[in-house]
Amino acid sequence: MHSSISSSERITCRARLGRVWLAAIILAVLALVMIDHFWRSRGFLPEVVDSRQLWAQERSRVDESGAMPVVFIGASRSAYGIDLDTWRTAFPATRPVMLSVNGHHPMATLRDLASDETFRGLVICDVDTDGLRPTYFDMQKPWVDYFHQQWTPNWRLHRLLLTGWQQLSVLGMPDLGWRPVLERWHAGQSATLPVAWIDSRRNGRIRFSRIGDLAAYGQWFINIAREKLEAGGPTPDQWLADLDVVTTWVHAIQSRGGKVVFFRPPVAEALRSIEAEQYDDRLYWDAFGRVSGIHLLDGFDVPQMQGLDFPDFSHVAAEDRARLTLALGDALLVSGLLDPDRHVAR
Repeated sequence: MHSSISSSERITCRARLGRVWLAAIILAVLALVMIDHFWRSRGFLPEVVDSRQLWAQERSRVDESGAMPVVFIGASRSAYGIDLDTWRTAFPATRPVMLSVNGHHPMATLRDLASDETFRGLVICDVDTDGLRPTYFDMQKPWVDYFHQQWTPNWRLHRLLLTGWQQLSVLGMPDLGWRPVLERWHAGQSATLPVAWIDSRRNGRIRFSRIGDLAAYGQWFINIAREKLEAGGPTPDQWLADLDVVTTWVHAIQSRGGKVVFFRPPVAEALRSIEAEQYDDRLYWDAFGRVSGIHLLDGFDVPQMQGLDFPDFSHVAAEDRARLTLALGDALLVSGLLDPDRHVAR
């Protein structure tokens, strides 16, 4: 009799514990739903957040067999100016990969692709004259190092699940975590809507409507360009000599059947004129183009890229991304740098 009572009590205890856990789970889910709704009511929506893991995910796609990889490297002008969906539609036999990083020049990634014995694709390197200075060569090195030293199948799965969570709930955004929220609360600040948008393939654009003072934001780019002008730069001979190592990277890719084109994206004339004052194209950009194996493409020389809208002087409007992308592809076709039907075997 005693044994029967004890057994009954244990069953009852487990049932109560199960109900407690179920209630706790329901309350937790309801709390998450309410917090999610709170942030949505303030304009936030689920969206993918960029990270070195997401960059590494795309870097791993470069070495896949099949369609020729077209790898976009650069900073924000290509990260938020190239429309990968438009490219895929126009050149369906290619595999576009976005490795550009906002605010970071791409030479470290070019160097990495040059050392990748399996890479035989096309590199479209978004960079301006100043961005080719060696002081910027290692800006993307942390991303490259992460890919080679930390990226594993486990982290790939983690990033895949995180991407799914971010696409489902605004709570996947790091800036809306409890710690950042508390830090802003103590500082008397509020969360701001993200200006840049990307998808799971790092296809991005800028939402200029979310910039409160667009004129001041654009003036910031003008001021930066003027500061560089006042600070001065290398002589033409020094600038060109510093690019000898870059030329060896290009030649390494070409020796395997790959191609590299240095693309200077168009910007507003107000910004372009300042750079032209600092760097005479005849002595810098054009001189680099005369080096054996170096291919340059200047957005200002492509008629289809004229008349684009640059709300902040530096970046193309989201509505003009498709036009810029198609113009770039057509220019590469005409120059013979793009072979959309070529496949790469491994």
